[in-house]
Amino acid sequence: MAYLETYNLGVTGGRSGHVGVGGLLVSGVEANTEENADLFKALKGGGSNLGIVTRFDLRTFAVPPTGAYGGLIFASWSDLDVVINQFVSYASSIGSGNPDHEFVVDRSDAGNLAVMAMAVSTDGNENLTTFVPFNDITLTRDMRSKQPLSKIAATIADTGGSHYIPFSLSLQATPEIMKKAADIFVALTQELDATSVPVSVNFDFQPLPKNLASVKPGNNILGFDKNLPADSILSEARGTLEATDVECGGIVERMMGRAIEELRAYSASFEGHSTFLYMNYANPEQDVIGSYGAESVRLLKDTAAKYDPAGFFQRRIPGGWKVSRV
Repeated sequence: MAYLETYNLGVTGGRSGHVGVGGLLVSGVEANTEENADLFKALKGGGSNLGIVTRFDLRTFAVPPTGAYGGLIFASWSDLDVVINQFVSYASSIGSGNPDHEFVVDRSDAGNLAVMAMAVSTDGNENLTTFVPFNDITLTRDMRSKQPLSKIAATIADTGGSHYIPFSLSLQATPEIMKKAADIFVALTQELDATSVPVSVNFDFQPLPKNLASVKPGNNILGFDKNLPADSILSEARGTLEATDVECGGIVERMMGRAIEELRAYSASFEGHSTFLYMNYANPEQDVIGSYGAESVRLLKDTAAKYDPAGFFQRRIPGGWKVSRV
């Protein structure tokens, strides 16, 4: 990204600043809409089933020479409703080419509850109506400024060296669902505090708009045309343990698993629930590939058999979600 900034350009990377573009994409032989089109489609969501990354091509978007505008903001838990209403309004109104981006995090550090958001305008606009509601609350910290996109991303880079316990979930973009998630989050942190396990827990929320299903239909295997019936919210629940406390991971995973299932069941009781699970946020026990839908599973199996007939990546490459197990 820093290289592209010399040309006033940017590309889409991961939510966390240390996750580069390569951490999101999978490539292999020359694959595009004209050549090996089935592989081109299956690679987007196929994980480690099909090959090893060698190179990828990207579309860029313009960033002003003066930089993007944005950064982290922090609010008190008492202002959670304002943040929820603002975020749901944003997540439900994202149009094609929207220059702003936001995600929200429910945080618990040493038992202290807070809400954090990353609010960014890639076109450098400091007065976007999207973020006006933040003017109505007292922010405990506001790190927004005009700066290169790479520096904004760097403010949310994980330091590494910790043990992470993640779960993925998709939710409806409604205040009721977000408030239920907050209630479950509070109950989970209290339950974990009672065990004296030294864990930090976050619930992260970012937009998953329905219009993703119409962006080059059939150009990936994520199944948004079927598993994304309405504007939704992509969520990651993450427990973070120090490497020296990894033996406590089983306790944390069980408690988090119950909390996430409670939230999933609540979300599924309303119309418009999305079954999509995001691979980069998922727990190893979650059925990521199955969440793409039967048609995508069949395509991935057929593509894996075609380009890897010996099943090398199914049997000899450990880790990840293997389509042969679906």
